[in-house]
Amino acid sequence: MSEMSKSMQEIVKQARLDPQNDTLIGAMVHATEDGESLRDDELLGLCKLLWLAGNETTTNLISNGAVFLLDNTHILEQLRSDKSLIPDFVEEMLRYNGPVMGLFRTATVDVEIQGKQIRAGDAVWLLFSSGNLDSDVYDEADKFDLHRRNKDHLAMGKGIHFCIGSSLAKLEAKVAFEWLVDVLPHIELKFERGKRIPVPVLSGWVKLPMTIDGKGFVA
Repeated sequence: MSEMSKSMQEIVKQARLDPQNDTLIGAMVHATEDGESLRDDELLGLCKLLWLAGNETTTNLISNGAVFLLDNTHILEQLRSDKSLIPDFVEEMLRYNGPVMGLFRTATVDVEIQGKQIRAGDAVWLLFSSGNLDSDVYDEADKFDLHRRNKDHLAMGKGIHFCIGSSLAKLEAKVAFEWLVDVLPHIELKFERGKRIPVPVLSGWVKLPMTIDGKGFVA
């Protein structure tokens, strides 16, 4: 984190010196509202958020999807024969096993949910992954349905907390799976040597060794 902060601080410094800096950071540096600009600490916080959130979550979406397809080769073959189904696969993967299990929020008003009292100021652990498997919302919620019509899942958040990078993440996953579906039949995963991410917020892998056509790789 210290090295990341130093790198970002230097980029912000250079962006302030170059008013023509045609980057996202350049746009944030030179943005104003009512005559006020973002402070360096605010810019640094935004940069870290965009860097980490845009990397970790999309990586886990793609790896979770690849593991799922190797366990469900009938769906893999459908995607290989018709790649126009890949965006539907990405949406259902986000619902079925999204990269973010849940996040903490703070209640702003008193509310009762299913007999449980939540007071204003209480910390609440919202499990998006549980909501995405709600049988009151989805038909056969615990089943992966490549042709599911209801794509109104919670994997990208809701309302003011909706993921700012949702369109980019879905595009990245689409491009990745257009290539991966042809490569996956040549891959064998070594789950016994793998390690899952050890935090309850994220669903994904720290490492998952594999062989590709008999040759060893670590991913």
